[in-house]
Amino acid sequence: MKKLDIKHKYSQRDARWRHKTLGTSGTIGESGCLVDSLAMLSSYYGFIETPDTLNQKIKQLRNPVGYANGNLYVWGSLGRIHSGIAFKKKVEAPNLLTEAQMNEIRNSIDMGHPVIIQIDSIPATSKLDEHWILVYGYDGDDFFVIDSWDGKEKRITDWGISPQKMIWAYTLIEGPIAASAPSGECKPITDFLVSVGYTHPETHLEVIQAMHKSDLKLKSGKYILKVDCNKDKKILKEEHEEAIAKLKSDFKIKKKKGIEDALKKAKKEWKVEKLESQVAGYEKITSTAAYKVAKTVGEILEALNIIKKLGGGK
Repeated sequence: MKKLDIKHKYSQRDARWRHKTLGTSGTIGESGCLVDSLAMLSSYYGFIETPDTLNQKIKQLRNPVGYANGNLYVWGSLGRIHSGIAFKKKVEAPNLLTEAQMNEIRNSIDMGHPVIIQIDSIPATSKLDEHWILVYGYDGDDFFVIDSWDGKEKRITDWGISPQKMIWAYTLIEGPIAASAPSGECKPITDFLVSVGYTHPETHLEVIQAMHKSDLKLKSGKYILKVDCNKDKKILKEEHEEAIAKLKSDFKIKKKKGIEDALKKAKKEWKVEKLESQVAGYEKITSTAAYKVAKTVGEILEALNIIKKLGGGK
């Protein structure tokens, strides 16, 4: 069994783009299963797209166009938008998928490349109900997919038919994949910054830009090993050690202030509670007969100017 990590999962029916025109006819919600799958694939390779943004970029392609006959995607267009992505081939399988073809899909997953497949979404009907989805893993003869219709993870067998019968075509599209290294995968910018103590990275834009360049090198395929990416980031960390130290210090000050504010608030609330308790106690005392007698005596003495006005004063 093998699964790839697809972080960006999209549904063609998402309210943000379902009513957007696909190419020059129809909508993404109605017919955008392929552009939805392509957006997930592009984002997996580090070139972040949504069905909406990718659709707009494909529409802008000329000589050749990105869409033919209104909204039919022209294979290879994604590579013209992002040069790090290459269309390898499209395989038609009108008959049962052969074992060699099943292996080709599995081998692609093993190499770190998801596969876009065309299935018959309503196998009970005689005609082909064309639907494109993204394969991100396999379990024996079954495939794990992201269904572009609702953006959910499923198995091919969830449709009740074997992959050999369900898959009518598949495409191999490859992008930059860095090899694994003993030190682990290269951390994304945010994870890396947190690991070295950044808490408010937006306050140090120049450091973020330097780190981002490192990630762009990884996405472009410049790094053969992910360990090289981490080495680069460690060097950048050392170069910006002073900024990192200041940021940590600022965070501690902010955290300390937050604690002090919380204590002040707690003390304030406690004082109010204490005052309320004192008032309640005072009211209890003033209701006694002894207090009333003492108060009357005090008022008489005050009238005779023997003591100051009740309650004190200057």
